[in-house]
Amino acid sequence: MQMFDPTARVLDRAQSESDGSFEVVPEKIFDVAGIARCWSLSEGEQRDLLGGVPADVFDRWRLGVFDGFTADTAQRIGLIFEIFHLLQAAFPASETADGWIRKPNYDLHGRVPLAIMLEGLDGLERVRGHLQGHLADA
Repeated sequence: MQMFDPTARVLDRAQSESDGSFEVVPEKIFDVAGIARCWSLSEGEQRDLLGGVPADVFDRWRLGVFDGFTADTAQRIGLIFEIFHLLQAAFPASETADGWIRKPNYDLHGRVPLAIMLEGLDGLERVRGHLQGHLADA
């Protein structure tokens, strides 16, 4: 079984540039916007999940101008995609899957998954790992 590489998933058709930034495939950002709608994320929550992206940069991304996109951003987007897909697999009812991130979770010590995700890459990875474990046990 091949391990999932969230960065590769986002950058599958993008090119790395010498300054460490990336040319983004626009539909990936728009797919994140779709996930944000499913999860009822505020603009601030979206920007925080993407690494604290400044409002002006986020606005340019929504218009298709992808400056300031880094490997960290790509990794975060990949994790968001994976969490979304794991939720869809774990909970067939989309309302349950989409609402899960806002409900306290016993297995996460009563914490709300979104709050953990907003803590950064480690939080996103922790929620992904929890969902992977949930599916493995099912």
